[in-house]
Amino acid sequence: MQKFLHSPIFRSIKPQYFTPSSTFCSLSGNALYNLNITNEVLALINSVHPIGPALKNLVPILNREVIISVLQSQAQLKKDPRICFRFFIWAAQNPRFRSGLSHNLIVDMLLSGESGNSFHLYWSVLDELRDEKLPVPADAFVVLILGYWRSRKAEKAVETFGRMNDYECKPNLAAYNVILHVLVKKDVILLALAVYNMMLKSNCRIGCDTFSVLIDGLCKSGMTEDALNLFDEMTERGILPSRITYTVIMSGLCKAKRTHDAHRLFNLMKSSGCMPDAATYTALLDGFCKCGRLMKPSCFLSHLEMMGIRSGYEGLVV
Repeated sequence: MQKFLHSPIFRSIKPQYFTPSSTFCSLSGNALYNLNITNEVLALINSVHPIGPALKNLVPILNREVIISVLQSQAQLKKDPRICFRFFIWAAQNPRFRSGLSHNLIVDMLLSGESGNSFHLYWSVLDELRDEKLPVPADAFVVLILGYWRSRKAEKAVETFGRMNDYECKPNLAAYNVILHVLVKKDVILLALAVYNMMLKSNCRIGCDTFSVLIDGLCKSGMTEDALNLFDEMTERGILPSRITYTVIMSGLCKAKRTHDAHRLFNLMKSSGCMPDAATYTALLDGFCKCGRLMKPSCFLSHLEMMGIRSGYEGLVV
């Protein structure tokens, strides 16, 4: 906890190149079009620096598929990874080019480097962009935070979030959500709530995912009443709880031995049109049985059986 308090926070498309003439026959028109653009971009980013001005004329014809293809192809060339990093950061400035797959490709590159060298190279690209007075999008830091988290360096992830301001970069919803996830997983809910207050002050449009992460953290910290208050705040803001949100808070209520409230929320969930899934029924069944409430779970068990799922509680439920 003390270490966090001192933080400044506070593959599906393979590279394709034309060789045999039969390649033309095996590609659809759209795939062929994307392939041509991919090769053009690859040639450009490997020969020009800075890449931004040179890529500007290609923006109207680029799409997510091309961005992913370029990143995959460039990574497989096993050249200087900074070329990939620069291209990703450039593309991340345009919402039309962003995708979860492109983010994952960069995170994989960060994790594949020896002794954290890829992280060092990535920071050098960020420093370079800052020195050149070029904008750095928030997604450039999202992949860094994810990379540090997946390499079990939570403190570095938190530090990275805190350094965004050094690059004149404001967190977006994705950056806020990923750091909230890190803080909740590390059981520092008070810091997570501080980040939430930052979101409110920045007028960031908060969504269901943000509330689900925070409610989960509050429940796991035994702050069930605070979790319920946040749930109410969520609905008052006009944000509809997801199936995950309901499941998380009902599980928390069961752990606090408030099974009556959990069942009431379960009925509210169904009446609002949000249908429970296997995870919901399993969480409730587990919670009720651990509280010694063996009558109520029969309805949860029957739904699981209809889904073809065995819970292990069949012999306990009356």
